[in-house]
Amino acid sequence: MKKINIIILVSAFIFSCGNISAQVFKKGDLDLGFGIGLGGHYNTPNFQFFSGMNHTQTPILGFNAEYCPFDKIGPGSIGIGGFFGYKGITDTWQNYYKYSYQYFIIGVKGAYHYTPKTIEKLDLYAGIMIHFNILSYHETALDPYSNGTQNIGSSSKSYPSTSEFVGAKYFFKPKFGAFVELGYGVSYATVGLNFKFAK
Repeated sequence: MKKINIIILVSAFIFSCGNISAQVFKKGDLDLGFGIGLGGHYNTPNFQFFSGMNHTQTPILGFNAEYCPFDKIGPGSIGIGGFFGYKGITDTWQNYYKYSYQYFIIGVKGAYHYTPKTIEKLDLYAGIMIHFNILSYHETALDPYSNGTQNIGSSSKSYPSTSEFVGAKYFFKPKFGAFVELGYGVSYATVGLNFKFAK
């Protein structure tokens, strides 16, 4: 149901645009973005609720590249590109056991972009990403007296998924800006910096 609602939101976002100005994201442009994402589907069993369990995690650290092959598609332009993300989680129980999880996300995405006439430095977009998730898990026994460790076990798995997103980029300079993105999947909210290489 949440994904259906996001898809409806994305569709409304795209088709509700009115007057536009010259596009910020034009044919031949390449955008590179570096972002930090919060929330999302990547987590561990609820070990943090056990007595003596210490839980730490990183945000989603993401890099994305997007190229514009077509512009003047209706009121906007099309972007296609790729994404690479990482998230690390560590659960330590009373300094005796450590459970480490590493998520690697590799995806391809497409988005529709348009620029409102009233804010010519703003690039609004909505799209979908298909991604492949790789989870690496390690369990280690710790000896607090000898500072030694013993590898108890490790495993890995991979699985496909999708994410829907809407976002906005604002360019302070022609080739430098910042972005905010909301989505359902990899992360619920992402902020970051954007660099443009124009044709």
